Amino acid sequence: MKQNEAREYDGSSSDDDSDNSSEISFSCSMTNNHHDSADDSKSEDKPIMENYDPKLEKTLNTLTVLIKSKKRSSVNEVYVDIPPRKKVRGSYNKEIENEIIYNEQECLDALMSADFNDLMSDNDYEKFYLDDFIFYDSVDNEVVDMFPEKSTDRTIFWDGNIVEGVKNMSCKGAIFKTFSISGFGLEESNIEVMIQSNLNDKVWYMLRTPQSMYHDIWIAFLWKAHLVKYVLDYLYNNPDVLFEDFRFGFFEWISNHRKDDNIFQNWLSEVNGNTDFRSVVANNMHLIWHEAYNLGEDYSRLPFFTDEYCPAKYSCIDGQNRIEKTVVTPKVYNWFHDLFPDLLQPIVPISESECVPFIYIQDDDEFRKINHRGKLLFENSLEEPHCFEQVTVDGMTLKVGDTVEVAPTDGSTDGRWFCMITTFIKGGRNGLFRLLWLYTRRQTILRKLDKDVSINKSRELFFSSNCECEEPWPIENIIRKIDVHFGKSSCPGYLDYSFFCRYQYSHETEDSFISFHPGLLPKEDGLICGCKRPEPNYYEEFIEKYNVNDCILLPPLKGDILDLYTICCIERFDLEKKTVWLRRFYRWSETSVKRPKSPINEILYSDYIFEFNKFQHVVCFCHVEFVKYGKKIPVNLQHRGAGNHFYFSRKYDRITRTIHPIKSESQQLSVNFPKYSFKIGNTYKLKCLDLFCGGGSLGRGFEDAGFTHCQWQAAIKTYRHNIQHDDIDILNQSVNNILSDAILGAPDARVPSKGDVEIILAGSPCQGYSYMNRQRHNLKAKRNNSLVASVISFVDYYHPRYLLLENVRKITSSEVFYRLIGCLLELGYQLHFGVVSADRMGCSQRRYRMFLWGAAQGEVLPTMPPVTHKGLKKETLEAYTSFPMISIKDHISDLPPIGEGDIWYPSFPDHRTYQMSLRTKEILRRIPTFPPARDYYYARKHKFIPDIHAVPSYDAKLIKFPKVSHLYRYCQRIDPNGLFPTICTVMRPSGYYPEAVHYKEPRMVSVREAARAQGFLDSDILCGTVGDQYKIIGNSVPRNVAFSLGLQLGRALSDTNHENAANAFQDN
Repeated sequence: MKQNEAREYDGSSSDDDSDNSSEISFSCSMTNNHHDSADDSKSEDKPIMENYDPKLEKTLNTLTVLIKSKKRSSVNEVYVDIPPRKKVRGSYNKEIENEIIYNEQECLDALMSADFNDLMSDNDYEKFYLDDFIFYDSVDNEVVDMFPEKSTDRTIFWDGNIVEGVKNMSCKGAIFKTFSISGFGLEESNIEVMIQSNLNDKVWYMLRTPQSMYHDIWIAFLWKAHLVKYVLDYLYNNPDVLFEDFRFGFFEWISNHRKDDNIFQNWLSEVNGNTDFRSVVANNMHLIWHEAYNLGEDYSRLPFFTDEYCPAKYSCIDGQNRIEKTVVTPKVYNWFHDLFPDLLQPIVPISESECVPFIYIQDDDEFRKINHRGKLLFENSLEEPHCFEQVTVDGMTLKVGDTVEVAPTDGSTDGRWFCMITTFIKGGRNGLFRLLWLYTRRQTILRKLDKDVSINKSRELFFSSNCECEEPWPIENIIRKIDVHFGKSSCPGYLDYSFFCRYQYSHETEDSFISFHPGLLPKEDGLICGCKRPEPNYYEEFIEKYNVNDCILLPPLKGDILDLYTICCIERFDLEKKTVWLRRFYRWSETSVKRPKSPINEILYSDYIFEFNKFQHVVCFCHVEFVKYGKKIPVNLQHRGAGNHFYFSRKYDRITRTIHPIKSESQQLSVNFPKYSFKIGNTYKLKCLDLFCGGGSLGRGFEDAGFTHCQWQAAIKTYRHNIQHDDIDILNQSVNNILSDAILGAPDARVPSKGDVEIILAGSPCQGYSYMNRQRHNLKAKRNNSLVASVISFVDYYHPRYLLLENVRKITSSEVFYRLIGCLLELGYQLHFGVVSADRMGCSQRRYRMFLWGAAQGEVLPTMPPVTHKGLKKETLEAYTSFPMISIKDHISDLPPIGEGDIWYPSFPDHRTYQMSLRTKEILRRIPTFPPARDYYYARKHKFIPDIHAVPSYDAKLIKFPKVSHLYRYCQRIDPNGLFPTICTVMRPSGYYPEAVHYKEPRMVSVREAARAQGFLDSDILCGTVGDQYKIIGNSVPRNVAFSLGLQLGRALSDTNHENAANAFQDN
């Protein structure tokens, strides 16, 4: 655009025009001053801002009920502080005498000549100044941002004083069309923001001073506008720049070119020292693209905007509406095709090796049915009185370790019963025997299979530790010997007595299938079942397991917090006295010093050392590392204590009861308590394929634990921008394409080859299994459900050493889950599954998820991570934990207030939320903040929400179902001392989990607050619109949980039994 220089603006109202912009301050909305500005707006703009609804009684708009201490009053009191509504009622102070208000056409007619358009060339425009401006919507007159991220059908209006020289005209109700930012280029220091007239394209209004109620919104927008200038200047002068260059390159470049620019220095101060601008840029891409597009192809066609991973598009979620079939392997198709008819597409690998059948010939007479007649002959007595190693009956010799079929004692008809003999006892009527049970498929959780398609289902048995040592069985219950091929995956033919056993089944605490180990078979001293194990020597186990400087958890010592473990370090062993000397660490809560604002897993070093010999009370190992005071803590310590990871930087003096930073001892302490990254050193990292990784929390949590390297990801942009290494292949395509390319040998070099993948992580879409999804039975939901079969197909093709699957808890009650179990067992995987609650791993969220571990034959199967944090009192089962529950207030109270979501902070660029309708705002303003967790119905009951703001559908539901009113919650506040409900992909004030309203402010939970509840770090980048960001967060696995699971993988890899298991597998 070219400015028309014919008209001069030298009036007094213009003052210094644009020169006064050098004194721009961005700090108003970046501090708590917005409270003051809101208060000022009440007094200064009474004719403009509607502090109450004129249709209501005044008491309903200004209601404030003060809180009194519950200890002093038995009355249940309610606190409702209704904030003023930012609603435009008129343009200017009508108390000013002779104030005249015009529409835009009248203003232009008075300020411009009739032949204006004829005198202007195509590139010229007329510029006026606009003071005391404000923008609001067309329906509710609600104050709005002039360029909202999400487009709306509502028209935006503006009011303001149009200034030309000495002329000043008050304009009301002008329609907002578009805006433009000028001042680009290194030679320019300041910017101008102008809006275009809706009546004349050649007329522009330069925005100068807003109305006081619009001040905070304008200051935030002005900061963003400067961001746009600096970003586009950087891109224009560095054409090859990509989004990743904003990690460090942008700050270095812009700081070097504007080191003497006061406006820039003032602007930069609002990011609180942050030098990584990717998150700020990602959260303002709609504004950056708007200006780049308007400036032409010199900007819009820069590589930055055409980069595959640039968040330029408003949505970073691949929103395909077409329902495509799920690609699977033939084996998986056989298991799932009838559950998902017409939704699976089997692809046969180019070359598929056939298994050589196992051939074995056995004497039939040895396995005939036993005729229990005649006298029993007991032989080879054992040390235990009346116990023998073998017995002869009906001419057949039975020995300890033989496998037999037995007749049920209770007349059960639930299939055949099998067991292994552990001891013969000379007693009873005709002799007794102790046994270990061997289960059939129908006697494990596989009985829940609606359809068992396993080829050898009638031939497979499962070893167990379930014995009958206390109640021996009569020998006469033995029907016959059977031939069990241990460690094999098949048996010859369909002989009635021939079986195979490759898994041990455990059902005592949780269902798991573990590879059968030859060590379980009887040795020279006989078979030892679980109840016959010798008493453990706790001291010997302790000195074998732990070393000096290792840290352990103990039950609370005398004077400790009653429900939290005590953290100690091993100083030395006393082998003569069989004791150990421990150094005690203290928690902040165990001292009289007020805790500073520090992570919950910071503990205090001390000189208190004591002797200890109660080794049976040792709970487990914990990690403690020394971090120099003032230094940034490493990522393993940023998960709020998940995995029992602690650190210290300060020392507690028990005598003076003071705490001070550690300086003089830091060098030695760094050796004794090294970094976690140093401890794991050059540990081999499994090459990982991360499927359905979304925001990347699952894979990144595993990488934080240090035992995996996520080399291949079926990822979106958010994942790409948060990785910390370059040797990675982003597979930016559907899992169907990736699997078909792999199976058919497509030339894409990024797709891993068979044998490369060592672990698969997958959190397949869960919406189809979640009861929170009302559309879980439609075609799209079924297709999402079928993606479980896709995950198993990846496992079938790549056959990794390990796999971890994640989904909602409810999947364990579905047919799909047990088909998944059966299919993985047929593929030869050991399995272990359980439900993990996120709040027990350091998240302030009630989120229950099923995790399924799988391990190939010869690997040690990982277990579920231990509980480290307290939960809600009614849900806490553990007597002791390492940490107390982390409440919502603990997690998000340090974030600055954002009112109704109309205040924005550069230092927290994704601390934002949806724009709400006026009705929703009116309701949220009236939901009490005390008592906590109150909702719409509570406010209606206490008459805080009048009929004019009521929602008929909400009221009708309560009238129709009065007996289940507690099940319905609308616009419910979260409890600051409680936990978030499950963070979902959409943050709405109604539905199954409506606890999405901030505990104090009249708004929904922000993106950053939801991200914290899901374990995202504040440094993580979230791409896309607000809706996209909520979706990314809701679909993620909490990173705290992923970190804890990754540590369990590390323990399995370093298990002393790992090598033995591998050797045993190879021998068989």
